[in-house]
Amino acid sequence: MEDAYLVGSLHIDACQTCLERLMDIAADPREIALARQDAITGARNLVVDLPVEVQRRTFLLAMEYALGRRDGSHLDGRVTSSPHPLSSFKFSGGSASLRGKGLRLAEVSATDPEDHVWVRDQAISLLSEQDTEILHDAAMTLSQLPHDVKRS
Repeated sequence: MEDAYLVGSLHIDACQTCLERLMDIAADPREIALARQDAITGARNLVVDLPVEVQRRTFLLAMEYALGRRDGSHLDGRVTSSPHPLSSFKFSGGSASLRGKGLRLAEVSATDPEDHVWVRDQAISLLSEQDTEILHDAAMTLSQLPHDVKRS
């Protein structure tokens, strides 16, 4: 957790380079879902203090994740699916979805009121999900939105 706070001391160029690398990891289906989720969370920590044009580009990518268009990796069947009922090896890697983390990234990188409304609408739609991680991310996103967006 302390590492997340250290990014605040990086020079803006280093932050942008780090953001680009994290978004590369998030986009790579060869990575496991957990690594991709962590990369999106790291990007969320970085994008907050970056220029508006960087936030706008990040928002457009975050929309893809929030909509579920970039979910999946080549290991999902082995790591995140239900194990075979006769298998003695029972491992659950959690959700393979990047939707919740993508939504949280979209919330912090939204630059105008229309973006915030889009994020709100997506968060509300995710409240019907069965996945508790996505539900948590949707609820956290709704709580972080500006008050005027929550009321409209």
